[in-house]
Amino acid sequence: MGLEGVELVMAVEEEFGIAIDDRDAEQILTVGGLWDYICERVTFAPAPFCATAASFYRLRRAFMATALASRSDFRPDAPIEPMLPRQHRRAIWKQLGQAAETQLPALELPPMLEQAQMMAIIGLPLIAAMVMAANDQVLLAVAMLFGGAVLLAQLLSVLVIPWQTQFNPAWATAGGLAQTVVGMNPGIWNVPATQSREIAWERLRVLIAETLGVSVDLVRPEARFVNDLGMD
Repeated sequence: MGLEGVELVMAVEEEFGIAIDDRDAEQILTVGGLWDYICERVTFAPAPFCATAASFYRLRRAFMATALASRSDFRPDAPIEPMLPRQHRRAIWKQLGQAAETQLPALELPPMLEQAQMMAIIGLPLIAAMVMAANDQVLLAVAMLFGGAVLLAQLLSVLVIPWQTQFNPAWATAGGLAQTVVGMNPGIWNVPATQSREIAWERLRVLIAETLGVSVDLVRPEARFVNDLGMD
């Protein structure tokens, strides 16, 4: 298990108040396997309400308050992109979060632009490092390869913000958004994640996506950490 795996184990331990034995961690290969491990060690009490439904109603009120959708239009299977005009979408998204009094997932880059960003982060420092190495500047080449990639990633993360207007497939519908909001805001339901099986599962999905830097729609029970989620 690489460093990402170690970080994930530590995050899960802290979130759910459990200890994961190193030998057990090595045997957990899928998201479903990790979820089963948690369920064996956490006693979930019957939740007094459905958190996903509560999240959906909260979001619907916010969409209605900002005149983005009517009550009848905001259905669980309704795509949310047509409700939000692309112009000023980032500002509108922020207003929605404030109206719902909850944290919303960050809007994303279009896939092609995201790929170009990653290629630039990897390619430009690599080219510079190769040039320096060719001139026997080995130490500078190593510094450029690693330091340059970090600095370029930080710079590009700021420069591309205006183009972050896309919706993740996991929360491209009203129902999907409601589920994701549950996982991102476990504290606002007044029910600890360790006491609600529903909140715990959505929280785990978000935690895995954030730790491994993958799209939350990829975090499914059958997903393998190494082969499917790219964990090193």
